[in-house]
Amino acid sequence: MSSLPTSPPASPPGGLRLKLKLTFITWLGLYPTVTLLTVVLEPLLRLMVLPLRTLLVTAIAVTVVRFVTFPRLSRLFAGWLERA
Repeated sequence: MSSLPTSPPASPPGGLRLKLKLTFITWLGLYPTVTLLTVVLEPLLRLMVLPLRTLLVTAIAVTVVRFVTFPRLSRLFAGWLERA
């Protein structure tokens, strides 16, 4: 019969610090992207109901951040991230 662990497994060193840094970098890319999309798409967004506006802006923003902004920010902040 195996014994149950008495405590949760330890997280890797700097795990929480790295998560916080990645969260900050994500926000750093997301905020200006959403702001720019809202300004550029404003005439179109005005014609839509709120759920559709939110759907459109978030779909574009997540795609841009995931494939364009975040990789560039990750390279830019690589040294800082490695010191997590």
